[in-house]
Amino acid sequence: SIVDHETTGLLIDEHAPEDLAKVILRLLANPDERTAMGKAGRKHIEDTHDIKQNIDLLEAVYDSLG
Repeated sequence: SIVDHETTGLLIDEHAPEDLAKVILRLLANPDERTAMGKAGRKHIEDTHDIKQNIDLLEAVYDSLG
């Protein structure tokens, strides 16, 4: 999962607009938490979506097709 609740972001019920309002207010009131989640999210994507690794995997698939 891209979003790890409370680490790389906040997950809410998509049908609960009041929950969305709460997390927006929470993040507006807590810039350090907002920054930490943003940094953690970026690190997670960089660690799990490395372009070199993806190219190597794709090349391996093509090679296996002969």
